[in-house]
Amino acid sequence: MNNRCPKCNKKLGPMYFKPCCPSCGANLMYYEMDKRLEDDAKKAQAEWDSLDRFLNGVKDSTIGSLISIIRLISLFLPVASLLLPLFKLNGVKEFSEPISLIALIKAIISASSGDGIGSFLGNTVLGNKSVLLGMIFIVCVVLLSLLLLIFTLFSYQKSGLKRNTAVSAILLIVSVALTILSASFGAQICIGPYICIITIIVSLVLHFQVDKKIKSRT
Repeated sequence: MNNRCPKCNKKLGPMYFKPCCPSCGANLMYYEMDKRLEDDAKKAQAEWDSLDRFLNGVKDSTIGSLISIIRLISLFLPVASLLLPLFKLNGVKEFSEPISLIALIKAIISASSGDGIGSFLGNTVLGNKSVLLGMIFIVCVVLLSLLLLIFTLFSYQKSGLKRNTAVSAILLIVSVALTILSASFGAQICIGPYICIITIIVSLVLHFQVDKKIKSRT
């Protein structure tokens, strides 16, 4: 119970437990209860409206329209392209087949049951720039695609388009740069990097289409 009367503001002793104020007679517990309930209801409604705006915004950003769904699917395609042959490496026994996400996983599993991960990383990866760049390519595409997927959930926000465009541009630049570097160190470029770069460009274009669609609804 408050140590002051809510009506007349008279100070009450810490051991005062009576239900009514000794000065004005107001009920200390139920005074202006209707107003307090109304304030609580308004606060709860404001919180629900905020949650509702968030959920509707995420829906508009992901599955609110056909173009949003297409954009959402396109975000997974760069990672899916990593399953395709990326770079063909000559003279690397661990990668007799072109390096890809699957080939990399197989090589790591094989190394863990053979000479060890340390030997694989030290001799095969760090000892061959083409293998190292191929691994960096795979890691960068996966991490940046995941970051972009998270950011696109909030495309409805004011800075959503700028944020999505920036991450897609970084992903595109990194992919192109690593592809060129890998080729300069003797790797033969396969179909995977081309598909990856094309799908990144597609998603970059779709960011603007989705943003236009979201703004048309507001």
